Amino acid sequence: MKGDWTEAAVEALKPVLDAWKFYGEYGMRVYEYPTVDKITIEFNGSGRWSFSGTLGGFDSWTRS
Repeated sequence: MKGDWTEAAVEALKPVLDAWKFYGEYGMRVYEYPTVDKITIEFNGSGRWSFSGTLGGFDSWTRS
């Protein structure tokens, strides 16, 4: 995710990253939260057939 991040935007992203934690075998784990000064973070994840498939469902998972 690229852009000019504000402190408020970074803080709003934290609960979204938390919502993407593993549910059973699928999900994503972040090792640190982004900050205004550090917008690149490490993460890993897995999906049923591919991680790209898991990424495709993150928006709906977050909303539910």
